[in-house]
Amino acid sequence: MYLRSADILTRLYFFLFLVCEISFSIPTKLTNSWGTSTSELTINEAVSNQQRRKEYHTQIGQWKPRKRYLQQSLTAFLNVSSPLKRKNWVILSSMTISGIRIDTFVLQTSLNVKVYGNCYSPSNLSKPIAGILLPHDHSDRGRFDRTISVLGMVLARSGASVVCWDMIGWGDTLGNHDLSDTKQKQIQIGLEILEVFTHQNHIDSKRIGLVGFSGGANLGLFLTSLTPKIKVRVLASMISALRMGNCSCELLGYPYQQVSVGTDNVELSAVFAPNPQLIISNGQDWTRHFPQIGLKTLQKIYSLYNQPANLQSLHLPNHGHQFSKTHRQASYTFLEKYLNLSFERNEKGEVEESWVPEITEEMLRAPR
Repeated sequence: MYLRSADILTRLYFFLFLVCEISFSIPTKLTNSWGTSTSELTINEAVSNQQRRKEYHTQIGQWKPRKRYLQQSLTAFLNVSSPLKRKNWVILSSMTISGIRIDTFVLQTSLNVKVYGNCYSPSNLSKPIAGILLPHDHSDRGRFDRTISVLGMVLARSGASVVCWDMIGWGDTLGNHDLSDTKQKQIQIGLEILEVFTHQNHIDSKRIGLVGFSGGANLGLFLTSLTPKIKVRVLASMISALRMGNCSCELLGYPYQQVSVGTDNVELSAVFAPNPQLIISNGQDWTRHFPQIGLKTLQKIYSLYNQPANLQSLHLPNHGHQFSKTHRQASYTFLEKYLNLSFERNEKGEVEESWVPEITEEMLRAPR
């Protein structure tokens, strides 16, 4: 059987990319995306975009100006500003469960938006502890989701204070989530939450981390690109050269392809280098090709700083768009190392979560 010229050129292209860029085969056919977005690029487009930016990723003298440019473009396009005179959040209610204090708070932001959230901390504090931001994803329950409360409780018992707050239009926080300026507003709110959080007396400002999944990872990607205060992060089910997210709050507000030679979530995640970061990808969402398209770029940039070990990646080919127990266990191990935490583990070596009781939405909501 004879091959068409187009087929021969396509195969030759992928063979050359295989030799030059990665050590394993690259898929040539996309499966359907999670969700209904039409924003996903083809593999050819994603590879072409990464190749176009390759010159910036080969020498530290070329990457550092590129990194500054990306940070400046983020600041300009997203129209974020330094928080106004810092206002502390107001604690609306508190409770102690299994040795963990859970505060429900409200913060009047500079955007005239009242944002509500919860803060999980050990009930007995004798010295400053690590602080972890936990922006939630787009699940219906938001910060009330069982995964969020489990993470908050377990991380607090390990020796951290954990803060989670509403997206606009979620939980107790009012607003229309689908407006074009929601992305900018949520980033500004996140920066103001961070400002208040890191000035709490019990927080060690040198040990600030962030854990984000899906929409929470998207928000975390931008927060950690715009401020040096966050030192360690875990991003799950988001980083991809094929797609920038699904919700309007992820897609709108920053024109990825209008910046110089374009960019993508892979290159933006490299802005965090050389700080420690764990990126978790899955086999059944838009991160399914991250090990083949994306990881190599990040590894190169971390190597420019002589810190390749600070980048860790976990690919879960049989998992979907979720933050499962496997995701959480990997996150605990990573955070334990870089934030100096201490977890309780069972006989299998897993961080114990079974002790976390059911925490209802009404317990976490602002008092009515």
